[in-house]
Amino acid sequence: STFIINYSIRTSYIKRVFYFVFFIKISKTQTKNPIIMIFSTVTT
Repeated sequence: STFIINYSIRTSYIKRVFYFVFFIKISKTQTKNPIIMIFSTVTT
């Protein structure tokens, strides 16, 4: 059961990092976009 817990934590961490990188890429290309606001709320 501990393996499953560790796996879920790892996947959530990877997801968070992915969203963060995605957010950075979007913010660099487009400064004013509603998608940025949505992703910023999702990542936090």
